[in-house]
Amino acid sequence: MSQEEHAELSDLPPSALLVHRVLKESQPLTKREICEESYLCASTAGSALAELIDAGVVGYDYSTADARRRVYHLEH
Repeated sequence: MSQEEHAELSDLPPSALLVHRVLKESQPLTKREICEESYLCASTAGSALAELIDAGVVGYDYSTADARRRVYHLEH
């Protein structure tokens, strides 16, 4: 992890760090896939994703298969 990346993640809760690690290993992922990989409940994963998006670490696109679903990815 670079110093810049460490600075961006230093104030985030453990759940956000776990979601970041899951996305780092395999991306892009839907929220459901993140929940399956991290064993977090949907509300916790959603809060973690919101924190990561606010920090500018994670972004999302809409799924081409189902425009109602977001697909999350790391920004860096």
